[in-house]
Amino acid sequence: MKLIEDQKLSRIAFDHGLTFLFEDGSEIRVEVGFRLNVADRSPRFIEIDQPSDYSVEVVECLFEPGSVSVVDGSTLVISLANSMTIEVYPDKQYEAWTFNREDGSLVVCKPGGEISSFGAVG
Repeated sequence: MKLIEDQKLSRIAFDHGLTFLFEDGSEIRVEVGFRLNVADRSPRFIEIDQPSDYSVEVVECLFEPGSVSVVDGSTLVISLANSMTIEVYPDKQYEAWTFNREDGSLVVCKPGGEISSFGAVG
């Protein structure tokens, strides 16, 4: 399921999670650790509470186009500039990620990987 297609990344926030805001008003919030894939580097798993391990690479994608999809049922794939991808897998205990649009529609990856949607997402 494609959630965002070629939208510029307009804001990134680092707190107890990682939040991406795209130019169309769509927002992705990552609440768990994720796999970071950067061209010419080995993929690595990043703990969400360690922004110093990934913030510089992610910030380099600011104002560049990005796309977001859900694959394999509930894995979120954020494709950013410079062949960077962030893969967010479901978590057994926590909501792994949320996606919302400016119109209030929402998709949530609930604990265990079940996807729930509210509003007109599609």
